[in-house]
Amino acid sequence: MSLAQVMPQLVMLRDDHTGSGTTSWKVLYARRQQPLLVPLDTVQARSAIAFFIRNPLLRYWGNLLLTLDQWIPRTRLLSTVKLEHFPTCVLFGTSDLSETALYCGFPGPLQKLTMYCPGHNGDLGKVAKIALQASADDVIAHEAHWLVTLGKSKQTADFLPRLLQQGTLPCGRRFIAMAALPQGQPCSQFGELHRNFLKVLAQKSVSFRPWRESEPYVRLQRRLDTILPIIDLYHQHLLQSVFDEISTHIGGLKLPTCLVHSDFVPWNLRLTENQLFVFDWEYAEASGNPLQDFLHFHLQPRALQRWPLRSAHMPELVAQAAIHGSKVFGAHSATAEAAGMLTLHYLLDTITFYTKASGHLDVRHPVMRTYLRLLVERATWLPFTVLEYTGNEPG
Repeated sequence: MSLAQVMPQLVMLRDDHTGSGTTSWKVLYARRQQPLLVPLDTVQARSAIAFFIRNPLLRYWGNLLLTLDQWIPRTRLLSTVKLEHFPTCVLFGTSDLSETALYCGFPGPLQKLTMYCPGHNGDLGKVAKIALQASADDVIAHEAHWLVTLGKSKQTADFLPRLLQQGTLPCGRRFIAMAALPQGQPCSQFGELHRNFLKVLAQKSVSFRPWRESEPYVRLQRRLDTILPIIDLYHQHLLQSVFDEISTHIGGLKLPTCLVHSDFVPWNLRLTENQLFVFDWEYAEASGNPLQDFLHFHLQPRALQRWPLRSAHMPELVAQAAIHGSKVFGAHSATAEAAGMLTLHYLLDTITFYTKASGHLDVRHPVMRTYLRLLVERATWLPFTVLEYTGNEPG
């Protein structure tokens, strides 16, 4: 979705009662799916790029465009957009938008706008998230719920943003405003800080029951029933077969469920002086797959790379997931024995989630394409885990 396509949604957010006037931004990545609107001041614009863009190549490209636009203004390399009466008073308590940057999230029914208002004199600033359409209102409210809930506990409060306010804009869209987290360093390698955080998170609501009676299983079953009528016969058979295999192999096995972040990926994490910060809590679940966050951290980034994730990498990953499960939930939790099938559950859960949210099975999306291929090729990697952890002969 280009800027031209998203602009009507941004205009809709106006609040004529705040007294704020017209503000202008320079537009970066205007033709990409996630445009970024930065302040006219170049220094502040570079600060916005540093805050929002983690990809080194995209960050370099953005800064280069700013430099060229500044040096050769006649070329009008970067377009300028104006918005009137934007609701910053509601979000940040000020009508001044001159330093604020706007980042449009990935297009789709859950698309959100993220705004960054930098702080001064040591203040880290504020961040607001706004639903760009009605179908995204629930995820904004969901994130607010978890920020409030986890913010009450000292064990988890130090890991997440502090919620400043939540509510509904005059146009009807939900929003939340939070204190910004430290910039920190990228943390793409899974380490003990990650594991310790997931262990603390899991202990907030861990419980054991037969997998077929668990909330993740029931939730997946209901979602699968919802999407099967809207996908083609080949994928109907594939997804149903995988679900049946999960039910057959671990349906009666007593396994842990726990609180999961559900979008635990490097770009939602910051590491500062041995402190891990975690944000984007809109998909958190009180009762989820015990290996959900571990698998998502390792598989989601690789699925988005240009070089496809190969099935040959899966046996090692599942073995690592089994070790992680034993460390977090105990050696006798049966998580290690079920690691292969819990990986299948994760893949199928992600596919059905995206399909239900978008209303169709998008086989061109890199994550969907990769995860579907892993399901198709499961016989090349799953038997190793079945042999190692359950003692069953491969079928």
